[in-house]
Amino acid sequence: MDGKVQEERKCNIGYKMQFNQMFIIIITISCISVLAIDVDPSKSVLWGPGLSPAKITMRSRYFFIQLINSEGKNLTQSPTESIVQAKVTGLNKNNHGCRIWTQVLDCNDGSFIIRYKLFETCYNLNIKVVINNEILPAGSIHEKGPVYEEECYCPNQSVESWLKNYECSEEYHQITEDLKIFPSINFDELRDDLIKEYHKPHAHSFCHYVVKDNRIYRNCYGQHVGFKMFSDSILLSLARKVRLPDVEFFMNLGDWPLISKIKKAYPMFSWCGSEETNDIILPTYDITESSLENMGRVMLDMLSVQGNIKTPWEKKIEKVFWRGRDSRRERLDLIDIARKNPDLFNASITNFFFFKNEMDKYGPGEKHTSFFDFFKYKYQLNIDGTVAAYRFPYLLAGDSLVFKQESKYYEFFYHHTVPGEHYIPVKHDLSDLVEKIKWAKSNDGEALKIAKAGRRRLMRDVALPRDVFCYHVHLLQEWSKKIQNKIKVLEGMEEVHQPSYDCKCVNNIEKRTVKNCYGQHVGFKMFSDSILLSLARKVRLPDVEFFMNLGDWPLISKIKKAYPMFSWCGSEETNDIILPTYDITESSLENMGRVMLDMLSVQGNIKTPWEKKIEKVFWRGRDSRRERLDLIDIARKNPDLFNASITNFFFFKNEMDKYGPGEKHTSFFDFFKYKYQLNIDGTVAAYRFPYLLAGDSLVFKQESKYYEFFYHHTVPGEHYVPVKHDLSDLVEKIKWAKSNDGEALKIAKAGRRLMRDVAALPRDVFCYHVHLLQEWSKRIQNKIKVLEGMEEVPQSSYDCKCVNDIEKRQVKSELKNEL
Repeated sequence: MDGKVQEERKCNIGYKMQFNQMFIIIITISCISVLAIDVDPSKSVLWGPGLSPAKITMRSRYFFIQLINSEGKNLTQSPTESIVQAKVTGLNKNNHGCRIWTQVLDCNDGSFIIRYKLFETCYNLNIKVVINNEILPAGSIHEKGPVYEEECYCPNQSVESWLKNYECSEEYHQITEDLKIFPSINFDELRDDLIKEYHKPHAHSFCHYVVKDNRIYRNCYGQHVGFKMFSDSILLSLARKVRLPDVEFFMNLGDWPLISKIKKAYPMFSWCGSEETNDIILPTYDITESSLENMGRVMLDMLSVQGNIKTPWEKKIEKVFWRGRDSRRERLDLIDIARKNPDLFNASITNFFFFKNEMDKYGPGEKHTSFFDFFKYKYQLNIDGTVAAYRFPYLLAGDSLVFKQESKYYEFFYHHTVPGEHYIPVKHDLSDLVEKIKWAKSNDGEALKIAKAGRRRLMRDVALPRDVFCYHVHLLQEWSKKIQNKIKVLEGMEEVHQPSYDCKCVNNIEKRTVKNCYGQHVGFKMFSDSILLSLARKVRLPDVEFFMNLGDWPLISKIKKAYPMFSWCGSEETNDIILPTYDITESSLENMGRVMLDMLSVQGNIKTPWEKKIEKVFWRGRDSRRERLDLIDIARKNPDLFNASITNFFFFKNEMDKYGPGEKHTSFFDFFKYKYQLNIDGTVAAYRFPYLLAGDSLVFKQESKYYEFFYHHTVPGEHYVPVKHDLSDLVEKIKWAKSNDGEALKIAKAGRRLMRDVAALPRDVFCYHVHLLQEWSKRIQNKIKVLEGMEEVPQSSYDCKCVNDIEKRQVKSELKNEL
């Protein structure tokens, strides 16, 4: 480790904060009974877009800290096991505390990532970074604000100004290369020909986009157009940040690039390019979504990868680790190679689809492995799937050495990578893979140097969220300069609407709202939209009218007038009408889709049998209730019974010193390495309860006034072990379970069977919704009509022929002359 190790000492460096209408980030490094590390605050460096929060809007703003010692050398390992602590506080428009979530990610290489997510607009921002009781000279920053959250529609009116604020590159080599074959474009002359050439519903799917007056319009073509949600999302997000140029383009929704070099060069945006095609390349939908949704709906992103590496280089297993689908013959060849060289490989196919007839030879399919656990191994392999393997940037962002198969496919950032400098190239047929691995094992210093170059010198510069946003805007700006036709919204195009959100913009010309949703935070309407659209595709729903609460807390107090309100959670004190939670509803809609955790995957990813489980209660969660802090007190007094930690501090930030530091992410599937689980309320009922029951551990459940739609099926003592609300009998109940292992197992099995039979699988969720709507419709006496100002939630564009069905509607984007 670079840096001088001084005498062993105890230290606990705290912090004091004065608010005075300031939005403050204070970061301290604390250590307890550890070796003190030589860190010079005057030399340590901060950089990143999160240091300019008023200029740069993202769902999560981020910046880096590189610790440097007194000799001017970078620290190359984590200085201690303690975690850099970050506090983000502030005031909203009502002079109340801002709702902000903060994460500190230790990259275990002497650097840290600080990221924070605003849930509302904040004012008067002050950033202070403290190391060893000293404020970094570069770490005292004041911003008056306002500092907007991601959902705010407050676009900068100048693309040039926006690009400058975000410190985007002036030129992108890939964009220059892609556009040089299109000196000018007139869509009026080629639009119809392009559509005719590529509108083959069973072969291709694409969307025709127009951006006009910073509003998004599209027509989609093909059988499978669901991936338009990714291009929709990035365009809507960018339009909230900057007034986009008026532009027209076609977006390929498939993985394969479409525009062959031996045919006419039509302009088509795609997520992947190849040596044989002329598609115009954008960042992949995967890295784009993770850039939009980090600290949101996605768990794996380019920042979380860097901050969740736990195994240092010298302790990594010296094998290639690989998991993936059977989407290319070379992946099966890899399994052959791995079986001949078990000392060099841990490689398995996870799912069979393309080569099901060879499952007996190359199977069985392996269960899910957390991506963060890949980096317990020293070597990673990037091998093509159907096209380029979109995991490549995430592998480079880790701290293992990456071997990359030679390929004709490429992504938007590949031109930045240099074989032998950022990764080890291997032949397309993998014939030299074993030889290259043996070289790496014999040249460990060189291997480490290449791994570091890929991570720190490349992935931190070209593929982080800011880079993804900059690339999109730069491409749209350059593309708009080449278009000669007048940009207009064409007949039949549908608008892609901004989400309903109330945000006051300062010195901004444009502001749009939608009339039929109420409240400041209505983003969760996407969950009720999705289930209603899905059900309407399956059954003709009854004409019905209802109100849907988009918050966690039930609204209709029993001591007030009983208004009808649908909610995701109920309580003994309210009269809300309960629906399945948004969490279990989305997982029911999207299992084997966008979600990784659902009621079926939980049951199929338990690896540790009962008799080998660790006999402790395992719990991770936010600080969203006082009893969760009480749990930490109990756990620390009984370390033989608990592995419990707070993951993030928001409600009780002032007690972070006592109950922190926040733990890093743990895969939910790894919860079940432990014999006992605890369900303890969050802001309302903890929505993890059905997932815990679906596992094979014994669940202890806190008594609660809150409940979900299936709770009436559960019986205390039969499906779970109840504990008092104040947790006063929790230790006693755990000791009972340890002394009565057979009874504990019986209860655990009963809870799991319940989740399979009556309660919370996808069919149950769909049935519950339809039954409720049917019964509710019988009670409504007024005539059901669409009220003035309501907007339609349109079905997604999709071409599907229905047999023996009375009603069949054509998608608006279908061509008039389609055969």
